[in-house]
Formats: sequence, C-alpha cells, structure tokens
Amino acid sequence: MTTQPLSRDIFQQQGVRCPMCLTEFRIDDQKQELVGPDNLPTQAHLAGENVDKRHERLFRSRRRCPGSEGSTEHFLPYFYADPDPIVLGAVGVRGTGKTHLLAAMVSQLTDPQIQDQLGIVVNAVDPLLHAEFHNRFVKPFIVDRQELSRTPIATYVLAVDMFEITDTDGSRFTLVLFDVDGESLAGPEYTLNFLVVANALMFVVDPDQIRGLTLNGSGTRGGDRSFEVVVQRVQRSRRTPGKQYTHLPTAVVVAKADKLTGRGHGLADRWMRGATPPAEELDPRLLAEESEDVWAYLSVFGAQRWLDPARRLAPATLHFASAAGTEPHSPAGGESVFPESGFRQIRVLRPLLALLAAHGVAIRGWEQQAPEPGRRAAR
Repeated sequence: MTTQPLSRDIFQQQGVRCPMCLTEFRIDDQKQELVGPDNLPTQAHLAGENVDKRHERLFRSRRRCPGSEGSTEHFLPYFYADPDPIVLGAVGVRGTGKTHLLAAMVSQLTDPQIQDQLGIVVNAVDPLLHAEFHNRFVKPFIVDRQELSRTPIATYVLAVDMFEITDTDGSRFTLVLFDVDGESLAGPEYTLNFLVVANALMFVVDPDQIRGLTLNGSGTRGGDRSFEVVVQRVQRSRRTPGKQYTHLPTAVVVAKADKLTGRGHGLADRWMRGATPPAEELDPRLLAEESEDVWAYLSVFGAQRWLDPARRLAPATLHFASAAGTEPHSPAGGESVFPESGFRQIRVLRPLLALLAAHGVAIRGWEQQAPEPGRRAAR
C-alpha cells in the first residue's frame, strides 16, 4: 500500500461533512485547528519548510472537526476533503467476529498483489489511524494469530480506518470504515450519527447465535437486535419506513462459516469446505449463486430474522466467510490464539468488493456485477 500525499484540489471549493458527527463545513486552514504528527498544534505553512517536507508533515496531520464541541473530540485527516465518501459500517452484536472480519478485509485490501489483480490502488488517507488499526488488530490477528478482544461498548462511534481507492478507470473514492457493536446501538441517539451518511452496510451473522445452527441447542431464533435497530434508523433517516425497500448497498455475511462445514449440509460445504481457489476468491461470477445459497441455508435453519436487512435494503448480496478458518485455543494461563494449522482467511474480501462495485468502483472483473438499484442478488 502506498502512502503518497493525496491531492484535494478537486474538492477544495466544496463543503465536507464529517462522517462521525455530521457537521458540515468548508475547509479553512486559518479557522480550523490543526494537529501535527506529534499531537501538538501546527499550521498549514511553516517558515522555511520546503514543499516536500510540508506535504509529508500535513499528510500525517489532522484537522479538529468543528463539530467536536459538545461531543467526543475527534479529528479528520488533513487531506480528507471528499464530499461524498463511501461510509461503510460493520454491524453485529459483540462476539460476532466483526473485528476479525474487518482486520482480514483490511489486510487483503492493502495487499499490493491483490490490488494488482483487481486493478486498483489503495492509499491510507490517515496514516496514523491506519497504523493504529494495523497495530491493534491486523498484526495481532493476521501475523500473530491472536484472538482479538471484543469491541468495547462505545458512547460515540468513530471511524476505525480510512482509505482512498483509485479504480481501473482512474476515479478516486474515499472509503471510511466503522466497527459498530450492537450494545452501543442501544446508547444515546448521537452514537448512531454515522448511519445518516452511511451508504454501505455489512451485517455480520454469527452462527453461534442461531439456535438452528448450534450443536448444543443454545442460541436464539429472534435475530440480531442490532440489525433491526440499524435498518429502522436507516429507513427513518431516509424517510422510507413504509416502502418495500430502501436503496442502500448491503452485504449480509455469515462469519465463522468454517464451523458449518462437515455437517452434511451441501449449501455451506460448497463454499467453505476445502481451499477456495485464489482466482475464485476475487471472481464475482458466482456472486448471485452464493447469495441464493446463503439465503436458502439461513432460511432452512430458522435464521429468517437474520435475513431482514436483505429484505429491506437493496441491492444486497449474501456471503459465507471465515476470517480465521479454524477455532482459537487458550493454553493454560496464556492468550487465546488460532493454531497455525488451518489458519487462513476464506472469502473475506468478497463482501467489500461487492459493496464497492455497487458504488461504481471499477474493479477488474467486477464491472458488470454491481446489482441494479432496487434489486437483490437473492430473493
């Protein structure tokens, strides 16, 4: 992943809306507080500083959001200036595997070899934020195979990472990622601010929560409460509560799907048993078939309520995925880790690619795969 300073010339005269607090403002280096890489106040121009050094410093600097007053203090990258970013929220109760899935997605999205296959270029918009996400989640999970701790209950939902994606046509898109635990959704209304501007959602289904899929009869048939809260909030903010569907690109992902193999259920085994060929991992041609199989699988095993987002938001795709491919083990007195044998990421990038394609990001091989607005990939 390259980390060149980003140009904001085409956005300079446009307003920006903070994806965290919804404050709209125009970029003004004179009026807005800037914080440098050392977390100390800085200025856009320093005496005696050459252009290259200035660019590098500002690339690692942040702008205090004017809407920070009265809420949790937060900052935007200095070069964040896209008035229409792709704002993606990963939704599910704590313990569903959202953070593991996001870490695996970010690991693959920033892999230069995968970028070359897809014909895209990915840059960190906020190198400090990206480094924090990498050091806290990607490295411990992907490199050290550690089981990550659950997403803490938050009083304010902040972005976890930001990227600029240049697609095969040379168009640029800003991607902002949120990791939202279900418990935080029950908090104050302002914790849901990002849902007003969210234009892509990933609902993460935990098989361990579904009674029909657990081996010991635990779980529920009542669905994931966080799904319902998010869908209702989206419909209300878009004034579509009485309509059949709301247009919002959506992915429903059955995480930890490696647990569903070997049970004699062909729908899960087809996609998860054995090694998925690398070419298929990034190939969208079976996207509709996979969506249909996930829909049928969840329906058969009493998980209809987990399908509600795909019923009410469109376009929607459905996916089997596993961020680890195996179960973690906890040595006596040690950290919970995933065994080296069997540890692998399975089909984790496909949900994100489907959402990007639905937003018009030109990805090699995916150009004709974006579902039309108002249609679902699965019925």
